[in-house]
Amino acid sequence: MQLDEVIDLASGHLRMLSRSDGMLGSHISTLRQGSYWVEYGGAA
Repeated sequence: MQLDEVIDLASGHLRMLSRSDGMLGSHISTLRQGSYWVEYGGAA
């Protein structure tokens, strides 16, 4: 799986979650830059 695909999937989940939790909405743009994925998704 390409990194872009991982980011797209993760951002899609964050968008769904952000509807109930405003804080997660701010993570979408960060994830688009890759840093959120590297710090959390990459370590998981």
